Amino acid sequence: MVDPKSHGLDLNTVDLTDLLLDLVRDRSFYAVLEALTDACERRAQLIGKDVERADLDPSVKSQCAWEMDFFECATEQLRLARAVLETDAEIRRNSATT
Repeated sequence: MVDPKSHGLDLNTVDLTDLLLDLVRDRSFYAVLEALTDACERRAQLIGKDVERADLDPSVKSQCAWEMDFFECATEQLRLARAVLETDAEIRRNSATT
């Protein structure tokens, strides 16, 4: 895991819109979307480990299960968004050449 502070980022004050804009400009939108998808998937996996703990209070376990479901859904929705964007871009490219 990368420590954001080692890159000069203070997660409490960083402007996420500017950060994402810089990432999209320097890397690509698809790379940012893919990284966000991977981050959501990893987050769901980490939370899933907590859900499996026997010593976890039932109310905390319930909250963790909800959060895990959220990140699993976010992962799938981000994958779907990328597929839709790729399809739309392909259609636009094809219609521009005809």
